[in-house]
Amino acid sequence: MSAHVAPARSHTQTAQTKQLDFRIVYALVFIVFFSAALAHRLIPYRWRPQLVPDGVRRSVLQEALVATRSSIPFAFS
Repeated sequence: MSAHVAPARSHTQTAQTKQLDFRIVYALVFIVFFSAALAHRLIPYRWRPQLVPDGVRRSVLQEALVATRSSIPFAFS
């Protein structure tokens, strides 16, 4: 009976894997927040909740980027 031993990964392979994982999760979360920001813009103005308390008006892309950058660190902590 022989035991299969996986070859040891080098430090660079592990770092590359983590970087790839981060980019995949970042892209998926960005798509979710972009869709949410777009849906928020399609709602009539009177029905919209005011999600930005500082009153700064951003583009849909900027809103998605800000939301993604603020939430991603929680996924990797």
